[in-house]
Amino acid sequence: MRELDYYEGECFESLRMSGETLSGGEFVDGEFRACSFEELQLLRCSFRECRFLSCTISQVKTRSSELKYCEFEDCTVLGLNWALLKPDGPFGEPIEKMKNCRIRYGSFSSMNFKRFNFSASALTHCTFADCDLSESDLRSCELTDTEFFRCDLRKADFRHAGGFIIDVNNNRLQGARFTYPEVLDLLDGLGIRIE
Repeated sequence: MRELDYYEGECFESLRMSGETLSGGEFVDGEFRACSFEELQLLRCSFRECRFLSCTISQVKTRSSELKYCEFEDCTVLGLNWALLKPDGPFGEPIEKMKNCRIRYGSFSSMNFKRFNFSASALTHCTFADCDLSESDLRSCELTDTEFFRCDLRKADFRHAGGFIIDVNNNRLQGARFTYPEVLDLLDGLGIRIE
């Protein structure tokens, strides 16, 4: 186990870490560029207002750790339970901004993405449960096998996004925008056939 310190305003570039346990690190207003983090264990680590640029984050497990207002750009993130990284208290969400990212096997539950811009990202094989995605922008997202369960999707923009699994019976969809033919995927959960 590697014990970490307090880091503020530091830039970490091309850092490679795999199979380690990191404990107690606090990162504030930091930047991670072209870093790779694989199969790490994070214990009591905190990342506040940090930026992750062109990073690969794969199979990272967390306990008593948090992200708060972090930004991700051109990143690949595999197998992360984002809900476990929600900050303590009623204010703050883990993700402030996401641009051109590839998220695979991600789990998002009870998170606030109201008016969030996911456009042009790939969120495949992910699960969104009990999330507020109202007025969010998912235009042109690749959403292959990504399921939305009991989410508020009112006025969300799914135009030119495809592959999603949205049960019209357990999500709020009023005012959501879709394009043809992707909108036909909404009919799958109704058990009807179109010929």
